[in-house]
Amino acid sequence: MGEPIKIMDLARDMIRFSGFDEREIPIDITGVRAGEKLHEKLVASDEGVDNTRHERIMVVKPQKLNAKKFEEWLLQMAHFSYAEYNQEMLVSLLNDMVPFGDTAYREQAS
Repeated sequence: MGEPIKIMDLARDMIRFSGFDEREIPIDITGVRAGEKLHEKLVASDEGVDNTRHERIMVVKPQKLNAKKFEEWLLQMAHFSYAEYNQEMLVSLLNDMVPFGDTAYREQAS
């Protein structure tokens, strides 16, 4: 993958390679935005991990899918999307199906 680089160095290089300088295209530091992740969670708490021959590569064992529960969830999603539109219920259903998701959208949708 290569060596890590600083995002400011990348921004400056892109401006310079485009034939401009920072006076013409200023860099605006905005900070962390709502919902933006600083660290990526690669494995859910209820998923298992297996090792491979390479010490730095692992395989995630997916969660078992309960087909009946998933079918009921899809029917509820369809109902609250079309027959009786209810955004709060849709967000709640999504959060139930993806319990390890980021809470930023939950706070925004409320």
